[in-house]
Amino acid sequence: MTPTTTPMKELVLTLAITVVALAVQANVADARTNCPNPEPNQVVLYQLANFQGSCQTLNLRTDRVPTGYAGNDGSWDYNGSLNNLYYNWDTLFARNSISSVRVGASVYLTLFYYRNFAGDHADFNPGSYPWVGWIDDQTASLRITPIERDCRRRADGTFGALGTGEVAIYEDSSYGGDCVQWRATDPIFPITRSGTSWTPIRGVVDAMWGPGLFEAASASAIRVGSSTEVRLCRNGQLIYDQIHPEYYCETFNVDVWRLSNTAFGNDTLNSLKVTSLLPQRRPVPVQ
Repeated sequence: MTPTTTPMKELVLTLAITVVALAVQANVADARTNCPNPEPNQVVLYQLANFQGSCQTLNLRTDRVPTGYAGNDGSWDYNGSLNNLYYNWDTLFARNSISSVRVGASVYLTLFYYRNFAGDHADFNPGSYPWVGWIDDQTASLRITPIERDCRRRADGTFGALGTGEVAIYEDSSYGGDCVQWRATDPIFPITRSGTSWTPIRGVVDAMWGPGLFEAASASAIRVGSSTEVRLCRNGQLIYDQIHPEYYCETFNVDVWRLSNTAFGNDTLNSLKVTSLLPQRRPVPVQ
């Protein structure tokens, strides 16, 4: 005998399905719109102004190396190669629809107009910003920087001191525009292969593996910490300096406010290596 349903049963079933669907939708909406305030090493992005709409929390790397989202399809943190520390974008909303942000107490956020950390940019210090201003709905990539690596010019015209084994690269001459700080101890891009896994070379930033969280081709000035040298290369991977002499490199151990005044030139940087000139301390053997 074929089962039959009455109009009343069909109505009850339809209502039940609708209630379940609405409940599931409500839970999804809560997950996408109710982001907690950021922890010190986090930022929260919102689709709409005044912290409305879909939201997404992004984290600084656990080793406190600047963390970047290049904005390419399926992009990851280009600095995330070591131990497969990748920080993928979530897909709750499009990257170019960011309208408000909250920034944790230990980082600052930079939003870029173009992918790969290029073009005009806007910086956001720790705090809450109900509207991101001119870059509203125009962010194509972003970088999260720990405040101890803030290389920007301060309001009084000074800069934070660079320590041994630290350099800062600037977009504009006279140490202006966007900047990023690198250290000789940073496990950045892997450029050699050991067995079946990539081996990171500390202190190396190589545009062959991504732009190094900075539009390298626009580098126009550098600051160098004490007892530190930085080797800048124009083309290819840094190791090419040894096997391709036509790939010009130059070493600096002092600040250069205008790279165009040097043989290296400005807007030509492709890769670099930071080296501390202080002897490494050896562990004292236990007696």
